[in-house]
Amino acid sequence: MKRLQLVCLLGFLTVACRDVADPTLRRPPLSAVIDAAAGALEVTLTYNGGPPSASGAGDQLKAELVAPIPATNQGVEFSGLGLINDDATFTDIRPGSYIVVIDGALLQPRARVVPTLGVVVLDDPLQATIIITAGATTAQSFDITPVVGIVTGTATINGQHPAAGSRVCVNTVHVGLGGSDVKESSCAELTPPPEVCTITSEGPPPGCGPAPFALFAAPADGLSGLGNTVSIVSAAGHTLGSTAVRIVAGQTTDIGTFDVGTGALAIALTYNGATPSATVELSHRSSPKISA
Repeated sequence: MKRLQLVCLLGFLTVACRDVADPTLRRPPLSAVIDAAAGALEVTLTYNGGPPSASGAGDQLKAELVAPIPATNQGVEFSGLGLINDDATFTDIRPGSYIVVIDGALLQPRARVVPTLGVVVLDDPLQATIIITAGATTAQSFDITPVVGIVTGTATINGQHPAAGSRVCVNTVHVGLGGSDVKESSCAELTPPPEVCTITSEGPPPGCGPAPFALFAAPADGLSGLGNTVSIVSAAGHTLGSTAVRIVAGQTTDIGTFDVGTGALAIALTYNGATPSATVELSHRSSPKISA
């Protein structure tokens, strides 16, 4: 008993020894559960009085949260939440004050902080100040009709349905004397064709004709030298062709069938009258590679 009391006088062992010596002083075990406070945000979009998906366009818009960078108040941080088609709920958001913005479809949120005021100033037509509360869901709705229109049409490559992985893009471009410079793009993958597309006297089978598309897009400000174009991008990522388009907010612009023509390039190499592969095989070296 005396030995136990001596040990109990040694600093960090005191509590443990007292617990052993006196059962009435024993403490319950510490809990490993950490409860972090978080809230949620529900965002709903409408277009011409209905859900955007009813227009046939979608999957381009996304929600972001904007807030001053903590402790500095000299900049802002964007936190991407995710895509929104008609409505979406985003969870596990730290409580606090934010600005929620809708991005995509050629909408470019630009933010800055006014240090003297400690506020965030946004140049974005779709924004709202919200408060996220722990354990609650904040609801916010946006009508996108005044800021975006829809571009529709069909796409073909050499008169055929584009290959799987091909995309159609609507772009904001700066038009100058040297041509147009793409500033921003919003793209969607075209519906891939069926595995077999054999053209008969009755025409192409269903799904083998032109590929339809419908994209939301914000009109460019023509006064600043900006315009809009539509382009077709191959499965390999090459822009095959572009055409100008005029976008009107709240309206649908149908450009009809947009067909781009492509060709092929065959390259043949010889070395001392033979193909390089024969020389490489004899010299036991790896085959040369050509990057287009």
